Amino acid sequence: MNDLQDKPISDQDVDVIAPIKFAGKIPQRSAPRRPIGMKAAGSTCALIILLIGGGLLLRSLSLHPERSAPPRPPAVKPQPAPETALPPPPVDPTESAVPTRRAEQKPAEPEPQDHGAALLLDPQNRMAPDPPARVPPIDAVRSLIASGREHEKNNDLSRARAAYQEALQLDPESAQARQALDRVQDRLAAQRFRQHLSAGLTAYHHANYPLARTELLQAQALRPDAREVREALAQVDAAGRLARIEDLRGQAAAAEHSEDWRGALASYLAILEIDDTIEFAVQGRNRCRERMALQKRLDFYLQKPSVLEFDAHLAQASGLVAEAKKVEAKGRRLQSQVDQLAQLVAAAQVPVKISLESDGLTEIAVYKVGRLGRFTRRELQLRPGTYTIVGARNGYKDVRQQIVVTPGGPPLRVTIICAEKI
Repeated sequence: MNDLQDKPISDQDVDVIAPIKFAGKIPQRSAPRRPIGMKAAGSTCALIILLIGGGLLLRSLSLHPERSAPPRPPAVKPQPAPETALPPPPVDPTESAVPTRRAEQKPAEPEPQDHGAALLLDPQNRMAPDPPARVPPIDAVRSLIASGREHEKNNDLSRARAAYQEALQLDPESAQARQALDRVQDRLAAQRFRQHLSAGLTAYHHANYPLARTELLQAQALRPDAREVREALAQVDAAGRLARIEDLRGQAAAAEHSEDWRGALASYLAILEIDDTIEFAVQGRNRCRERMALQKRLDFYLQKPSVLEFDAHLAQASGLVAEAKKVEAKGRRLQSQVDQLAQLVAAAQVPVKISLESDGLTEIAVYKVGRLGRFTRRELQLRPGTYTIVGARNGYKDVRQQIVVTPGGPPLRVTIICAEKI
């Protein structure tokens, strides 16, 4: 008995031996207190285990963000371990790293993770946070703006614009670079305006009106309200119209000289489309129309001289010759045609001697002349042309004969007798 009292009781002995119940009262015995140092060690060990488990859990979430986060355990206030409690057993890291899924619990929000590390571990990770906003390189932007200003001083606007544009690419929010680029753009536009205006005026002084108009229109596109451009365009248009009129006038004169009245008329009409009050164009148009009508009438009689056998056409042809001779500044073609028609008219008016012979029983008639009756011999003076002589007698078949009287030809002798009985 004394040995048991003298021997100290270990923690293991306390866990193994069950308390014995006594029916009667047992005098209370105060249990030996655990030293304070052991309590602190137990709490520290539990805190370290919780930290290790939490770190493993966070790493698991970063590697597999698609999995639902485990529910957070309810906060438990640490309580002092009983005097007879043993330190908590060590926790298996693999078991604490595996999250348990519960549909009724709300998944915890993932902690912010590093964007590059998350994408490196899982390129398909959609839960990876966005990368931080890029900070523009301030020094490079300032350097480019300074370079642009230097180019502006040297009047090298193209390089200045390129420098400001590059600065804006590095820092789109740079108000200084934007203002500088706008300023250079305005200077370049003004430079192009002056170049087009100068080129247009130079072309105008060299009478190159199409080029002058093209350059001035480009200048007007840059400054639509520029008064100097409007005035220059008005001068170019007026000079261009005058030049066009003079050009067409020269073409009309050349066509008239070659007696191409249709071509000359087209030129005069083009002039009148520009300005219908130009007097020389009006006169030229009327002159061309008159000459074209005269040419048409001359061609008709020269191509069909046989119509001169008729008195009406012979009279018209004679009057046409007189009219054509009054035309001033006749060309070679007109003069030749007038001479030819005058000869035809003169020849058509000179009669040719025709001798007609018959049997005195046949009735003789000559178309375009009339009935001649019965005779044995008769002479006629016929103008050049084609004539038909017809003989008729009762009981006999009619006879018909056609003769052609040529101008200045020898006398003709024709016999007309009805000899075939019916």
